[in-house]
Amino acid sequence: MPVWEKLKQDRLAMCCLVFLSSVVLVGIFAPFFRTKRPSCCGHLTEVCRAVLPVPLGNDQLGRCVLSRLIYAIRPSVLYVLFALLITVMIGAVLGMISGYHKGRVDNVIMRLCDVMLSFPGEVITLAIIGVFGVGLQNILLASILTKWAWFTRVIRTSVMQFTEQNYVRFAKAAGCSPFHVLTRHILPMTFSEIAVIFSSSVCSMILQISGFSFLGLGIQAPAPEWGMMLNEAKDVMLSYPALMLPPGIAVMLVSASFGFLGDSLRDAMDPKHEPAAAKRREGRAPS
Repeated sequence: MPVWEKLKQDRLAMCCLVFLSSVVLVGIFAPFFRTKRPSCCGHLTEVCRAVLPVPLGNDQLGRCVLSRLIYAIRPSVLYVLFALLITVMIGAVLGMISGYHKGRVDNVIMRLCDVMLSFPGEVITLAIIGVFGVGLQNILLASILTKWAWFTRVIRTSVMQFTEQNYVRFAKAAGCSPFHVLTRHILPMTFSEIAVIFSSSVCSMILQISGFSFLGLGIQAPAPEWGMMLNEAKDVMLSYPALMLPPGIAVMLVSASFGFLGDSLRDAMDPKHEPAAAKRREGRAPS
């Protein structure tokens, strides 16, 4: 059964897919959905008022919460997807080269991966922030530097399984170049593995970016970002606790949606796994 047909049978996966697609579209076309400029401060009488002509009201500086929430999709989700795409591309190229050629090339790439994986990702991120300063671009750079080695190892393992298949051996015997064999015969088979690790890694990276921004090490005010909005809302948490709900719920929903979608995608692409929808139905079945 095709992957898409399996995904359509999982209602939770389809809901997550529709929700995430809507979030991405709203982030791309943010100027068309905003009610006010996200960094424009309002009148003092409009600060933290819930009953306003705009949904969600204003924050402690009179800025429209909905507009800031919409514009925060770009650094919180879109930039994360772009950085993770670069990471997966680096890992895929190095993993395919390492798993296909083996020998000395494999040893060199794997030793580089061992060096990168020997350091905790948070330590490298803090070191890059200490050298280059705070900012979202430095956190994304640190994420790329720390995650490519893990993707390389995972994809290398998958590639080594397919290099021993008969159709790959026939392609080599027919005189096909390594580039042709990798792109035409191995890459399509490993694409499912790449898609699964991509979707499952977005969740942790969004939480990491929001966490560093909450600590004041990521994107800086007045630029909107969900972690930064939480950081600003904590100053008036006792007076106006509702200001923490929109960015907190946004981070929770997007992260959970990517997690559920990655789980369903893995089950749909791997016939050895029991479908997630079936597991949930069994969990609801009376004993």
